[in-house]
Amino acid sequence: MPQTQDVKIADHIEEALRGREPGSRLPSERDLAARFGVQRLTVRAALKRLEREGRIVSIGGSGHYVAERKIERNLASFQSLTEAIGESGRELSSRLVAWDRVEADKRLGQRLGVPLGEALHRIRRLRFADRIPLTLETSWIPLRLAPELEGADLETGSLYAALEARGVLLVSARQEILMAFASEDEADLLEVEEGEALLLLRGVAFDGEGQSVEFSTSLTRGDRCVFRSVLTKDRRD
Repeated sequence: MPQTQDVKIADHIEEALRGREPGSRLPSERDLAARFGVQRLTVRAALKRLEREGRIVSIGGSGHYVAERKIERNLASFQSLTEAIGESGRELSSRLVAWDRVEADKRLGQRLGVPLGEALHRIRRLRFADRIPLTLETSWIPLRLAPELEGADLETGSLYAALEARGVLLVSARQEILMAFASEDEADLLEVEEGEALLLLRGVAFDGEGQSVEFSTSLTRGDRCVFRSVLTKDRRD
């Protein structure tokens, strides 16, 4: 299917933005229309497309600007948020929202492969990148697997590092991505509007013996993070 004119112009604008620093101002619609030899309505549609894709931001009365680069999460490898933020060059910080003990209900029991009523750590943390809220994480871990975990410093340290220091090494995970909408509490913590669409990463992490160790949910702001994966086609005779 041939590209529409606005898609072509969006591609040209995006190519022209390569190498520009976040916050750099784009030329005006009039200048872009003259540069590419199209009508301003076409440029406007192209800019709207780039804005929806998170490439640029619009500030009313001021113009369009290069958006902050999103943090990339690699779905093809077992990568923690700590590693992803570190690779992006941003400063990671965390705030412990809650840490308590709960009993496994049917859902948690199925996810973790534990009986109903088994005691679990429930850890809720808000993760920041450059002091801006990024992800709200909740982890459930069987108490018997890490009885000494409680009291670990999870605001300046990594949960997985704390588990490893206590003899629990996580080596793989099974994850799925869904869409969720921010509740009032979640919106307040993540500093977004109530009902705003969020990326929900949900999964189970396993140790080297294949035992389920952690079930987690991560609510992530889509304007701050992108999930990527490289796919290859199966070769069949």
